[in-house]
Amino acid sequence: MASKRTVLVVGCGSIGQRHARLIGEREDLSLWICDTVEENLVATQEATRVEKVFTDYEVGLGEKPDMVWVCTPNRMHAPVAIDALHAGADVFCEKPLADTVEAAQAIADAVEQTGKTFMLGYSLRWNPGYQFIGSAIQSGKIGTPIGGRVRLHGYHSLECARTNYRASERAALLLDYSHEIDALRWFLGDVVEAQAFATTMGNREKIIEPNIVAGILRFAGGQVATLQIDYVQRPDAREIDIFADDGMLHYNTNDGFVRCYTGQTGDFEDVPGSLPRDDYYRNEIQSFFDAVDGTGPAVVTVQDGLEVVKTVFALVESYEKSMPA
Repeated sequence: MASKRTVLVVGCGSIGQRHARLIGEREDLSLWICDTVEENLVATQEATRVEKVFTDYEVGLGEKPDMVWVCTPNRMHAPVAIDALHAGADVFCEKPLADTVEAAQAIADAVEQTGKTFMLGYSLRWNPGYQFIGSAIQSGKIGTPIGGRVRLHGYHSLECARTNYRASERAALLLDYSHEIDALRWFLGDVVEAQAFATTMGNREKIIEPNIVAGILRFAGGQVATLQIDYVQRPDAREIDIFADDGMLHYNTNDGFVRCYTGQTGDFEDVPGSLPRDDYYRNEIQSFFDAVDGTGPAVVTVQDGLEVVKTVFALVESYEKSMPA
């Protein structure tokens, strides 16, 4: 019987624990975990089957895992991913690719140098509602896209955070919700210009500055999209609209369906877009294994991640110019 492939999950905060639990469900894998926080290691072991535990990721890499999951705070993505690639592992990295453009580029360089499989964890790519939007655009169901809009309220992310790393990040809000930029790139193409304003407002216990960003993106095909993202409002909301010359698509993930308008008369259909959250993470994990095995593509490439980080910091540089000294 063939030996099980080994997976080392580095970082066992909330997202790392989710990945570890879902990987641990699989009988074809041996799960190893690493974290510097004892509480996180204990919680992960209580939730799933773990075969090896490390407090130093370099020690874990020394035992030559087949694959590494990078689920650390953003500033550690580059060192862990680069070391894992050079240690011979295929790498799945949670979003964003990195916390700076320079660090993101360094990961991209390491992927090219090593030739290992790399995929980025923009899990909305496996959300059925977002997949329907992608297929509707690709098939011409709503005609030619002319633009889009995203809205995200994310105060809950601060409430459930297990560490305070966001307080020291220059682009915490946009990096946290870079899903929205990845989705717009998926649907509309490459971003060629980004402008934004930002501010800090609201009477909240937890404040990350800035906690509100309003931006506009221009795409290579001429489309224009807007984004409104904040760390202020509750309840959470995630919405996306794609506008086209023969219809539009609207998806609020809280609704559980995509509203698809076609033609010029306002006719629409509601298309189911919900799935238990664990299920689209399971599909994402399987997609990475398919990429490693050569039976499918790396759905979100390192280059995708690099372009998202570049767009994030183009927005940051834009809004920093207009903020009071």
